[in-house]
Amino acid sequence: MTLAYEYFAAPSDEDAVRVLELVGAGPGRVVAGGFDIIDGAGIEPTVNLVDLEELLTGVAYDVITENPRAGETLASQDDQGMVITITDSLQAALSRIDDNRLAPLAADWSHAEEFGGEVSPGDLRAFLADLSGLAKRALDRNERLYCRVQY
Repeated sequence: MTLAYEYFAAPSDEDAVRVLELVGAGPGRVVAGGFDIIDGAGIEPTVNLVDLEELLTGVAYDVITENPRAGETLASQDDQGMVITITDSLQAALSRIDDNRLAPLAADWSHAEEFGGEVSPGDLRAFLADLSGLAKRALDRNERLYCRVQY
């Protein structure tokens, strides 16, 4: 089974779960239902983003995974996928990234064991630019970040 990941912003956990009702919603600035969605570029939220948060914040992986919002499944539907939370600390760190830090951060992140050397820093940089932009827009609107996993 191939999984697809999309990251999006919503004002609350309850609102975030509604993304499962949107058939055909996908990446692109604000879409049907008011969700700001970006393509996940194959980046898995419960491992890959924890690696990223560790790089950005210096907080240990094990401490991050103890955060109740680190990969909490809010809802799961057999035909529509699931919605997973992203930590507020990662969102805040992403919102503060300057564009000139994206390439070095992507290069460091590309060495994460979970990527197995198969992800290019260039692809990660593009994803980081999109995710950082989403984090900034979400904070401006007092929203949080989430991931929709489709199977």
